[in-house]
Amino acid sequence: GIALTTDGYNVTKTNSGWLVVADAEQNRVVLFKKPFVSGMSASVVLGQSGATSSAPSNTQRGFNSPRGVAVDPQDHILVADTTNGRVQIFDQAANLGTGAAALISLSGTFKTPVSVSAGPSGDFWVADSQAGRMIHYPSVSNLPQVNNSPDASVAFVSPHSVFVDSANNVLA
Repeated sequence: GIALTTDGYNVTKTNSGWLVVADAEQNRVVLFKKPFVSGMSASVVLGQSGATSSAPSNTQRGFNSPRGVAVDPQDHILVADTTNGRVQIFDQAANLGTGAAALISLSGTFKTPVSVSAGPSGDFWVADSQAGRMIHYPSVSNLPQVNNSPDASVAFVSPHSVFVDSANNVLA
C-alpha cells in the first residue's frame, strides 16, 4: 500500500464516498475508493505522476506542499497548494486518474493558502495564513471564466484552518 507521511495535513470525504488526504511532505493528494481495507493502495494520486514520486512542482499537474483539501456539493476536489500560493480545483474523484491536471487554478491572490472549506451552496473559503485573511469565492460553477478573483476578503490574525458548516457558518 501507499505510505502516508506524518505530515499529512487534512482529510476529507467526497459525497460519493472517496477518502481524500493531503500529503504535504510528498507533494501530493491521495484518493482512496471504497471499500477501505488496511494497507490498501491509493486509487488516485494527484500532484505526482505515480505513487512513488514526490518532487514539488508548480505545473497544473503538480503540487508543492498541499495542506488543505475540501469537496464542494458537486464533488469537485479543492486543494490548498500552500507553497505554490494557489488553490487547485479538480473534477470529481471518479473522473480522475493519477497525475490529472486541475480544471481551474486560482493564483495571484494568495501568499500561503493552508486550508479550504466549501459551504452547502458550493461557495468556498480559503485561509491564507501569511496574508492574515480569509478569502471567499462563489461556487466553482459560478467562478468567472476570465478573472477568478475572490468576491470577499476578511482580515484574520494568521488563520490556519477554515470550516463551513451545514448552516453556512464560517469557523476559523
